[in-house]
Amino acid sequence: MTEIDFPQRLIREIATGLGFGGGIAVGTAIVVFLAKNVASNIFKRDIEKYKSGLKLRELDYNNKVEIKKQLEAIVRKYSGKILLSASDLQDRLWHVCQRQSNSKNPVLLVDDDSQPMYGAWPMTKKHYLSSTLYMFARYFYWVESLKTEFSYLDFGDDSKTNEFNYYLKKIERALADTNIQKYFYSRVKIDRPIFQFMQTEIGEHLAQDSEGCMSYKQFLSVYDELIKSSESFAALKELLILSQLKQSNNFTLTRLRIISNALYELIYFLNKERALISPDQFEKVKLTNFKVELYEKDWPHLPRT
Repeated sequence: MTEIDFPQRLIREIATGLGFGGGIAVGTAIVVFLAKNVASNIFKRDIEKYKSGLKLRELDYNNKVEIKKQLEAIVRKYSGKILLSASDLQDRLWHVCQRQSNSKNPVLLVDDDSQPMYGAWPMTKKHYLSSTLYMFARYFYWVESLKTEFSYLDFGDDSKTNEFNYYLKKIERALADTNIQKYFYSRVKIDRPIFQFMQTEIGEHLAQDSEGCMSYKQFLSVYDELIKSSESFAALKELLILSQLKQSNNFTLTRLRIISNALYELIYFLNKERALISPDQFEKVKLTNFKVELYEKDWPHLPRT
């Protein structure tokens, strides 16, 4: 019924009322008619609101579905690369923290960069150091690539993506946060944190426009210049070398151990989905002279829900 029908309908109602008892009937007819019309309009308006609400909910649902698809696509694109680069880095840090830190002659402290250590292990300081720095840089590169794409999306309540992001943040803070020194039993006098944008810069040095991540061979060709020109690379190199100094107030080895264990948690999480490496290939390192329980209250193994 259109708005233009309203007067005609009202006249019909009045005429009907006159035929059945005069003025009182007319008044009653008008009241009944108006009540019916108001109720009808309210009902129509409520129906329109309901339809509009359904449409908005449908759009919201479709938007969430689309965002979830985009998140899943981004995670699939980068999770394998991050898993493998994190695995290589964690394996090397395990060697730094468990093997080299207990050696009487750590490779990172020898004077001659190019002299092989010994016959059974002909490693040179330059190769050990440059390859470790490359592993860090490659990990940072893939994480920064992932973050760039993540920055355009809202994680919302996507639990898997939020858990992934938690482990990435835990590693970032293990490298950067000076507040974790408070869990060290000794008073800290030596430390070399790698702050957030230092990590970003290190990763960006491996970027090659559309060609992706720089290879280790390409990295070696610019290695000496990077160490001279980049404060971030120089700081990371210093962190590694300082970690081999056996001093009670030196926090650098503990920092590397925390990073190694945070990488382990990321690897374990990603490997459940991708299963690219054997779980036997990696293990945590032991933290000593450190209040592990208090640290884990701030950074538990699993993100808080």
